[in-house]
Amino acid sequence: MAISDILGIKFPFQAGTLGFPEPSNGFDALDASLRSLVLISKGELPMYPDLGLSVTSWIFKSVTPIFKAQIAREVRAAIERYEPRVTVLAVQVAERSEEGALDVVITYDAAGVEVSTVVPLPVPEV
Repeated sequence: MAISDILGIKFPFQAGTLGFPEPSNGFDALDASLRSLVLISKGELPMYPDLGLSVTSWIFKSVTPIFKAQIAREVRAAIERYEPRVTVLAVQVAERSEEGALDVVITYDAAGVEVSTVVPLPVPEV
């Protein structure tokens, strides 16, 4: 499959000139798909209760190497289950400068091209 054959919807959703929502293709479509997959909480979509991550259970946890490995493992499993257009090469969780803020760095192969995308996890309001 050529990368130009990959179609999707822009994330976050936005109105487009051809209708709602704005379409995307290629690496933009894959990036939007991975971002939405990481940012959706399990149970948020009634028709797909297992889609997404257990983000709500991460609130108030200390950021340790074990915790970051758990997040990476859950992200990898979700992508491998729900995004068959990519092959996950690596998932890393990195801390940002603000306290408790994390980035998920996903490296994947799509149509023979290695790509990395960074998904910032939301910081809980305390």
